[in-house]
Amino acid sequence: MGRPRHMESQIKALVVAGVLLLTAVTLAVSIGQGFALRWEENRRWLYTVRSVLEALDRPQAEIVVAMLRPAWRVFPGTAGRSGGEILRSRDGEMWAAFPNDEVLWEELLESNRPLLVVALVTLLLVLEISIFWAYAIVRPLRRLAWACRDMGSGRWPDLGPEGASGTYEIATLHEAFRHMVDRLQQWQRVERQVGRMERLAALGQVVAGVAHEVRNPLASLRIHLDLLEVDVLPAGQPSLRVLGDEVDRLNQIVSQLLAFSRPRPPIGGPVDLGEVVSWCHQMVRDRMSRQGVSWRETGFDGARPVPGDAAQLRQMLLNLVLNALDAMPRGGELHVGTRYGEDDGPGGVRRAALFLSVEDSGEGIASELLPRLFDPFFTTRPEGTGLGLALVHRIAELHGGAVDVVSSPGRTIFTVTLPEREGDAP
Repeated sequence: MGRPRHMESQIKALVVAGVLLLTAVTLAVSIGQGFALRWEENRRWLYTVRSVLEALDRPQAEIVVAMLRPAWRVFPGTAGRSGGEILRSRDGEMWAAFPNDEVLWEELLESNRPLLVVALVTLLLVLEISIFWAYAIVRPLRRLAWACRDMGSGRWPDLGPEGASGTYEIATLHEAFRHMVDRLQQWQRVERQVGRMERLAALGQVVAGVAHEVRNPLASLRIHLDLLEVDVLPAGQPSLRVLGDEVDRLNQIVSQLLAFSRPRPPIGGPVDLGEVVSWCHQMVRDRMSRQGVSWRETGFDGARPVPGDAAQLRQMLLNLVLNALDAMPRGGELHVGTRYGEDDGPGGVRRAALFLSVEDSGEGIASELLPRLFDPFFTTRPEGTGLGLALVHRIAELHGGAVDVVSSPGRTIFTVTLPEREGDAP
């Protein structure tokens, strides 16, 4: 099976062929009618000359016969010449006359030369118009074909601005395809959420059991380390402090595991995000000073309270800020901002929401790592536990919202969506 031809080429060929056919028919009709009229004029002229020759002698008749040329080829006598018109003078001299078609066609082409020039110019103009017309028709379809190919390769297509398509039918197809892509993206997000919830449910059961069994030994270790502190010699005090710090770190990890596996429902109430941000700034001020990171806030003047749990929202924002500071070990700018808008709530219903964003100027996150950022125990730092962003995701879900991330070299933005109505939370 041969390679399919492009629609653009087919449209161009169809338009040019139609114009060629129309031009050929017009020229043929025009030249044909001109030929018939000229032929009839020449024949009437021949009949006139014939009637005149019958009253003239040979010398005068030869002068009149010469007037038939070049439209007619005239030969003296009739011997061996058949099929022509016979002319006869009064004294019996005869001539044979034959139509000169070559001269007739030359005269017709010469008289129709302006029409031929107009036809050629028209053909060139139509060819140029067909190129732009075919491009205008095919370009939106080609964009849809590229979009289908991208979807087949696992990439979401970019369909360009809305209303960019040409005709009504193509615009309708473009909009239907855009709607289909949006629905597929929504289904993909739902499937990802369902898969994440199933994994977390299974993981939570395991984590809860392990954390419960580990916490009791850690409590015993902490108690005995405190008892040994008075009996250990000064030379062993540094080692004892290291043991105590490691036990405290393990106990903190266990607490995070329990908070992740068995989160308590948020305590409903209006929360002033400005106070939450100020508290978080106080907590990280010293570390920011050591790292050379500047702090910037936008959108908090006149911000409305949101329903939620103040303690959980503090923990969520602090984890995002600490994650941003880890991405800027050599300094940078940390921007915390809010804005109001709408998002898709349960069932795809639009709802009023507040968007809290934390932006850093670090090196960015590789695109292949973005889908796994909120998975438990996934971390890119050797000293990390992989639970900070997982807790952020869990707290956002508990408040009926979501968290998204976009990243590029030199810029990473985490955006938390919080519904403005308490009834929007599950």
